[in-house]
Amino acid sequence: MSAKGFTLVELAIIMVLVGILVGIGASMIGPLTKRAKLNETRDIVNGAVEAVIGFAAPRNRLPDLTASPSATSFWTNVRSQNDAWTRQLVYVFDNNLATSICTRTTTNITVRACANSACTTFTDVLNVAFLVFSVGDNSVNQTYAAGSSAIAAPTTLLTYPVGVTVTGAESDDVAKWMTLSELQMKMACARCTAYEVWNNLGAVRYFRTNGIGCVGVTNGNLISSIGPGGGIRGYNDSNCTISATPAVISYSTIAPPLPATGIDVDGDCQVNYSGTDR
Repeated sequence: MSAKGFTLVELAIIMVLVGILVGIGASMIGPLTKRAKLNETRDIVNGAVEAVIGFAAPRNRLPDLTASPSATSFWTNVRSQNDAWTRQLVYVFDNNLATSICTRTTTNITVRACANSACTTFTDVLNVAFLVFSVGDNSVNQTYAAGSSAIAAPTTLLTYPVGVTVTGAESDDVAKWMTLSELQMKMACARCTAYEVWNNLGAVRYFRTNGIGCVGVTNGNLISSIGPGGGIRGYNDSNCTISATPAVISYSTIAPPLPATGIDVDGDCQVNYSGTDR
């Protein structure tokens, strides 16, 4: 029986085809690696934004930029300080929100989402509370050259589509921001289901909650909690016949709907009977 095999021409064709496939595969490594790092960085940025919200919700303030490991610092509260290229994230926030979020109605930050490299076509997002972004593979900051900072004056931050050339480099910044209204909604600002009311009238006073009872409460102690439609009426005597000043404090006067701030300025759901924040 005669043995059959590949001819030299056939082997040459196979080697050429293998070489072409290897070349194509090698050329795809760079773009695929970059895409994977972009996706990983998006996850890191999204996680950082959620971490900021998680910090703000119980504190009614944004984290600051003090050096790690300060408990109030952005750097301490995020899962990762660096993007997929091991470059540090950039965190920009309205400095007014470092003390109170729920009482604010505007911010100093506008994000301009550019549709082209010249930014002749754009969409402005007003009243942004904070923004987190990565400078990407090229390490060129094309969003906000000042880097991580607390903004105290009206400022516009530019964002560009990935791939367009900006300042001589291909844009690959990965940015995510949160508007003030979105943040307040996630924090349930001025939407306490009940408010604690404390006696701060300087001595024992007597109170009826929602028209019931006549209870004496010493100065500095909790009178009661009231919900929507509820109210507390104060008296100077144990028979609840001589009205105190103010005569009554109601849920509706404590926290009107936003943007009005009511009495509960810091959003902690606690107020004084005198009509001031606690």
